[in-house]
Amino acid sequence: MTQHNKPTIAEMLEIKSVAIIGVSAKLGYYWVHSMLQWEHDLDIWLVSHRGGEVLGHKIYQNFDELPDKIDYAIIAVPYQYVPQTLAQCHAKGVKGVTIFTSGFSELGTEDGIERETELKTLLDKYGMRAFGPNCMGLMYPELGFAFNPTAKRLAGDVGFISQSGGVAIATYTSGVAAGVGFSKVFSFGNQVDIKPQELLDYLSEDRKTKVVGAYIEGAKNGREVLDSLKKTAEKKPVVVLKGGRSNEGSRAAASHTGALAGNNEIWMAAFRQANVLTVDSLEDLVATLSVFSLSPIPQIDYAIIAVPYQYVPQTLAQCHAKGVKGVTIFTSGFSELGT
Repeated sequence: MTQHNKPTIAEMLEIKSVAIIGVSAKLGYYWVHSMLQWEHDLDIWLVSHRGGEVLGHKIYQNFDELPDKIDYAIIAVPYQYVPQTLAQCHAKGVKGVTIFTSGFSELGTEDGIERETELKTLLDKYGMRAFGPNCMGLMYPELGFAFNPTAKRLAGDVGFISQSGGVAIATYTSGVAAGVGFSKVFSFGNQVDIKPQELLDYLSEDRKTKVVGAYIEGAKNGREVLDSLKKTAEKKPVVVLKGGRSNEGSRAAASHTGALAGNNEIWMAAFRQANVLTVDSLEDLVATLSVFSLSPIPQIDYAIIAVPYQYVPQTLAQCHAKGVKGVTIFTSGFSELGT
């Protein structure tokens, strides 16, 4: 267990039963279609005050009608009902939740920030883990856990984290179309509880993850994120797409997460120091992940490096991780610069 007696990420992912709370036709039963599209052994329970049935599954009107033990919950109720829903989840022994609901710190308003602070207090009190709010949460193909109703199932060795749910979905679907399988995809949203650095630490130790990708707009604890990126890159290839790289993009990123996106040049320099590979587009992200996933580098003794000078440090780190004994660096742009 972590602080506040909370489960670790690994413990939270031991999921056998899932409750979808806030089943709604308004969203086209989005979460129901997402969770029922793949074959799996998960017990799925649907909850909505309207009751009824969808896709042959009964919708329970009362949370109390569910079994005594539920492992995970997807919360898609209006923001004013999230606190009481967390209390109900706690009563059923829920270890982790995806808070899909928006209306919190991402609004940049005092009310939104206060609502999110209340969520943190409750999560700490209940010892519960949470993605979000304002996120897609978890995609776990091997388990049959999905957050998109049209996504094809392809388990593999790429682990991916993203502040943006849209980027998480696009990366997964584009990757699968290119033949890339994923171990886990995490969309963490506003970071009220689960932070990107904890997800990176988990993926660095996950034996089913061989390559790690990340989409980062901004971070509330930038130094901790960079430390985790560096530690992960010492064990596995890490590829990062930085969001909000223009001034306009930085403002958009800040408004999405409630976190300062920060000066892009500082971030890029920090990424180089962390020895991670950076890319400029979603297409490049997927292409680079596919290279590492589908064409693993064999054991080699010697390497010839001819990449742009800013990528030499991270390339050397990757060579070291592969046990390379010697290198020739053809890249220019070092001592001859006179700096």
